[in-house]
Amino acid sequence: MVIPCTPDTMSIEALVLTIEALRGLGSEQFKVLLTVIPPRPNRNGEEARTALQSAGFPLFRSGIPRYIAFSDAASAGALVHQIKKEGATEGWEAYTAIGQEILP
Repeated sequence: MVIPCTPDTMSIEALVLTIEALRGLGSEQFKVLLTVIPPRPNRNGEEARTALQSAGFPLFRSGIPRYIAFSDAASAGALVHQIKKEGATEGWEAYTAIGQEILP
């Protein structure tokens, strides 16, 4: 199971409750995907990754950065790699990297 989580306090608190519930059911077959990671110099993504790793939560090696290209693609009814916007190529590559972690 892929559990997406944005790097903000409320989302991380909800993630912790979700993981506790899954573990309470005996499930360890999940991995956390950090999404909507803000660009530098904001460090929320790095700080969230460090905190989640310290808590022992399994994480994908990479995450999904926050790009306007994602919302532009959704508005256009297209995949992000099909539009000509800043961040479109990088956004597609981020999802490709996650896909390679799931299906090596």
